[in-house]
Amino acid sequence: MRDGNFKWHIVETYNLSDRDFDRLYEEFLSHFDTGLEDFVRHRHLELQDEGMRNDAIYRVLVREVAERRFPAGDISERRIRRIIYG
Repeated sequence: MRDGNFKWHIVETYNLSDRDFDRLYEEFLSHFDTGLEDFVRHRHLELQDEGMRNDAIYRVLVREVAERRFPAGDISERRIRRIIYG
């Protein structure tokens, strides 16, 4: 499906305006364009703000990193700590 056809399909299927589609598409691309280190640091802060403790955060991050499109593959809690704290 070409880009124009994709946009048309999504706009028609979900009854979106062109503006809403463009905003959603940019957010989607941004979500998958975030690098591993930036994702881990940002998500760590989010989870801390929710009141989670680091030991639980590390387990969540291991699972979430595995579910995202990072070329790093599996990641250990130790590597997560090194990304966060250097």
